[in-house]
Amino acid sequence: MRRIQRLPLSDTAAQYLEDRQTHANAQREQGTLDIEARWKDARQTDKISAPHHSIFSTLRQMAGPAQRCMYCSDSLGSDIEHFWPKTPYPEQAFHWPNLLLCCARCGRLKGDRFPLDANGHPLLINPSREDPWCHLDLDPEVGTLLPKAIGDGASAAALKGQETVRLFQLTAEAVQDGHRRTFRHLQRCVADFLAAPDTLDHFWQNLQDQDVRGLLPWCWGDIGRTLAPFSELHQNHPEVWAEVSNRLNSAL
Repeated sequence: MRRIQRLPLSDTAAQYLEDRQTHANAQREQGTLDIEARWKDARQTDKISAPHHSIFSTLRQMAGPAQRCMYCSDSLGSDIEHFWPKTPYPEQAFHWPNLLLCCARCGRLKGDRFPLDANGHPLLINPSREDPWCHLDLDPEVGTLLPKAIGDGASAAALKGQETVRLFQLTAEAVQDGHRRTFRHLQRCVADFLAAPDTLDHFWQNLQDQDVRGLLPWCWGDIGRTLAPFSELHQNHPEVWAEVSNRLNSAL
């Protein structure tokens, strides 16, 4: 799971969503709203589904060159996902900050499931609002995503990581394999740089090309930087390490 930067919509697309939401809210007050039908109707319009200059194409652009699912980062993102599910929360159905890109598997696993804490706050990670690595950890040997161990493990951050891993089954073998491969590719990229230092821009581009699952922030974090060859880069090329850190932070 990678941190997603939400892009602005065109004025036309933003107005389209606002108009649709206003209409849905009016129907809800009248007791006539069928939000599934309203969404299905809107989903067939060019404003939402066209290959270019649409809401769907903007979400795919946000997901990066590989256009992966914003939850598992493993499969191709193929559908528009409502973070707050549209059926129980129709007031969020056409709200741009509520829309993400997901794969068929994650969409099926989530459905209308949406765990909340005692204060009514989501217990799932929204990658367009928060850094997933505040809630998740990585076992690089097997590629498993784990809830971040914080304090006694009952903190809000740990619970959010735990619920996200559980609901999206992020410990599934296929997801693990993908994360393990990406970690090894990043290791190789750093090892190649250590063997024959290249320009910083070229090194940064190579890292980004290999990081299809958003593991770079973890590799540059407290644990990742203690592991070879990241530890060697941190120790022997502190200026390169710092610049990559700056670029990662500026991307958040």
